[in-house]
Amino acid sequence: MENIEKIIKPAVVKIETTIRTPVYGDSPGVSVATGFVVDAEKGLIVTNRHVTGRSMNFFKVVFYDGSIMDANAVYYDKRNDFGFLSVGKSLKNIKPLQFSQRSLKVGEQVLMVGNNENQDMSMKFGRVSHLARRQSGGTYIQTSFDRTGGSSGSPVINDQFRVAALHCAGTDTTSFELDIHYLSPALRSLRMGMPVREGRLSDSIDLIPLGDAIRYYKMNKELCYGSKGRIDTGGVPQVMLISTAGHQPSPLLPGDVICKVEGKHIFENSFLLASIVDLNVEGQISMDISRNGEIMSVTVKVQSAEKNKVRRFAFYDDSVFHDLTPNLKSQFGLTDGVLMSYSGSTSMFTDIGFTSNQRPDTKMVVIHQIAGHQTPTLTEYVKAVIELPEDSHTYLVISDLLSVDSQRTSEQLDIFPRGQSRPPLMWVLEPKTRKWRNSTNPAFGDTNIKPPPTPKKSNTLPSKPPSSSKIQNGKKNSARSGSDNPSTRHVPSTRHVHRGRRERSREGGRVLEGGGEGREMVMNPPPTQEIMTRILPPGPPQGIPEFVSEVPGFRPGVPGFGPAVPALAIMRVSGGSPETTVKEEGGRFASVGRDREVKRLGGEREEVWKAADMVTHPVMRR
Repeated sequence: MENIEKIIKPAVVKIETTIRTPVYGDSPGVSVATGFVVDAEKGLIVTNRHVTGRSMNFFKVVFYDGSIMDANAVYYDKRNDFGFLSVGKSLKNIKPLQFSQRSLKVGEQVLMVGNNENQDMSMKFGRVSHLARRQSGGTYIQTSFDRTGGSSGSPVINDQFRVAALHCAGTDTTSFELDIHYLSPALRSLRMGMPVREGRLSDSIDLIPLGDAIRYYKMNKELCYGSKGRIDTGGVPQVMLISTAGHQPSPLLPGDVICKVEGKHIFENSFLLASIVDLNVEGQISMDISRNGEIMSVTVKVQSAEKNKVRRFAFYDDSVFHDLTPNLKSQFGLTDGVLMSYSGSTSMFTDIGFTSNQRPDTKMVVIHQIAGHQTPTLTEYVKAVIELPEDSHTYLVISDLLSVDSQRTSEQLDIFPRGQSRPPLMWVLEPKTRKWRNSTNPAFGDTNIKPPPTPKKSNTLPSKPPSSSKIQNGKKNSARSGSDNPSTRHVPSTRHVHRGRRERSREGGRVLEGGGEGREMVMNPPPTQEIMTRILPPGPPQGIPEFVSEVPGFRPGVPGFGPAVPALAIMRVSGGSPETTVKEEGGRFASVGRDREVKRLGGEREEVWKAADMVTHPVMRR
């Protein structure tokens, strides 16, 4: 009990969430939940996705000592029920909870500390019943906690007083927890200030008993798995089944049973599948499936889950509108339109579309036209709304995704006078600050609208071609480096370098060389490693654009190198220090291995940086 009072409770917090403008399935109101500190220096708190929400929410965090801070959501996971809040400052007096390095086992006793039934610091003891229960699109651990509302986001503690799982849902007699290993990659990325890599498949996956797969889907157990064993989940054997498929062309069909992914047996191991998918965002993975008893291999595309999050919406007459996500387009076969996901009881849109008795304000209405104007995007929709005369009558062309057939229909609409209805207000989530900003400009935050091109300084061609070398700052720079060529200045390149020999690789139409004495490097990044280089061109800081590019072709076990950059490179690497700045007028930098040195190769002095689990090689201007 002493460890609970000294280690666990000081890091557990109470979270009060206020939703005023609900987006995409959220409901307005005030709710109470739980969270816990995982990074005191950055002020990061873990809780559930259904606590952080998808909307422009307000969070009040109450700590163990009674102090109160405001927070904002910095990330939520689309696949699993977890998210992160940040208080925006260091929590020096709090020791964060540590994640367990081992997974729970069936029958193991666990402890949950949280705000169960809105009673702060309530403790519940239970045991692990099952390791793989499918709930709301995710796979969770079943325990025997008798919990109630307010406990969402509570830490589930093992006998070593480490967090083994995150509480997500349950009833009065049973509970469901998310294995803490699902959270680790996202936490590492947030600590490094990097975007979280989260992939998704366009097809829905469910877990079914192995006996049902053999009986109804003609799966041949021996042919599919051979003598390979399975994870002991504490229940009957299960397999992964494709339950629904999107409208977009996909090699998977409903009824397919997944046998292997990237050559690895899957069974009910959802964490292994998620790890493989996250490593191949915007890429593809190979699957061996059983289709009506026949084994076949297919290649499946991996989408970016981040692109399916609402980052921009319009609030108009107590209703919320936003662009269609790629997931909705794939699921319902849509090509254009604007989604109305919420409509208040006093809104002019309240009678448009179906609702449920449990959530009467939640809508899934796609608006294709208003007053005869096509509305393919949110920008076009808001422009059309602004042009409508007040106190008038018009119509909409909609598709209601909650109806049976989702066919396009027309609906009558009464436009309220301006005194009763304010003009549409655009809200955009800024990617760096993770805060919402508003504007009355319909194009505010529209990434599809390209800025006007920068005018050229001169149209006069040089009288003769440039020489092979130039003199800058009193130094002679080689033209072969590409730093003075505008077409190759920020082009990322990949070098495959192996010790003892030179090897060439082609990337982006350019042939590059690596290797040689003094520059040999061997790379084998861990599967969870992420490398990103942020480039700032030389010159005065005023008015300089920022370029961000991810190292191309990065895969586990394959070398990745930074792009050719002019003078200053900021390297953020998972597992290393949060930010390392390397300044150099010329020469090369290299880094090798865990806790080894980063050295400038050549020049008068040597600059050293301790690195961890990373190897990157930005080629500096010479």
